[in-house]
Amino acid sequence: MNCYFLINTVSGGHQGLKVAAALESLIRSGSLAGRVVLMRLAHLKEQLEEARDFDMIIIGGGDGSFSHVLSRPQAMNLRIGLLPLGTGNDLAREMGIGRTKISKLHKMVAMQSEAQTSTFQIWRFDYGGNFEHHINFCNYVSLGFDGCVIDSFSRWRARIPVFSKLGGRHANRLGYFLAGLRHCRSKINLEGLRIEADGEVCALKPAWVRSLMITNISSVMGVGISNVMSNCFDDKIELSVCSTFLHYASMITSHKTLLPKPIDLGGHESWKLSGIPPGIKFQIDGEARPEVTTSQFRVVKAHTVKLVRMLANSMAPQARF
Repeated sequence: MNCYFLINTVSGGHQGLKVAAALESLIRSGSLAGRVVLMRLAHLKEQLEEARDFDMIIIGGGDGSFSHVLSRPQAMNLRIGLLPLGTGNDLAREMGIGRTKISKLHKMVAMQSEAQTSTFQIWRFDYGGNFEHHINFCNYVSLGFDGCVIDSFSRWRARIPVFSKLGGRHANRLGYFLAGLRHCRSKINLEGLRIEADGEVCALKPAWVRSLMITNISSVMGVGISNVMSNCFDDKIELSVCSTFLHYASMITSHKTLLPKPIDLGGHESWKLSGIPPGIKFQIDGEARPEVTTSQFRVVKAHTVKLVRMLANSMAPQARF
């Protein structure tokens, strides 16, 4: 199969550079067919248009890289595979795809070339006074503690890029942990929040919470499960509430313990939240969104993409390459 390899070179502590070089070597030797292209966000539209001339596009990167590609309308109707290189790799985990190993690249590409694709739902986050601003996403949106942690981590990585470059995903995990400790006391008062699910008003208690999470996939933090009902292959998206760190502990253990689970408000085709207090931080698909300063937002369907799925049960143990 003739593949268009779109690689983010800075993912995984610049592991993407090594993967791109290894793919180039496999193509030169005739073991693989295709072209290696380095991801450039400013030219991503043109790169996706170019990918239409190939049988398949395989993205090398983390959840942020995957989100940038899948959220584009140009990704529709492309056969899409993943080479996970990030810290959490939640989307790849959902698809049953294990972490990329250079020694197993040929096998990894071959297996994805032969695998079936599934229709994956992409969602749109609309915000602003008239919902005039739009951000497409594929994994999740959250506000509160999660947003604070991602924001602090992003600032730290921007200030000391060499630490992430040398330490890779392990340094990133440490950065996330330290950011979590910094904001461990953060809570938000959502007493005036109004939640509508498919146009119907929902009640939310308690008023003081850690985070609100809207999840298209169930995988979270690269190790756990946010909401067991989240299914990126259906037409609904789930909203849940974390009001205590015991809820996070339950997610990390994939809800297999007696710890209290996050409050589940169910899955719906649309959500609208208004009355959000000022200063709340948002994260979308694992990236800080400082530009989102809004008192209201809504989540609705955007488009679908064809994504390689290695296992019928998306949260079964990952395929080994």
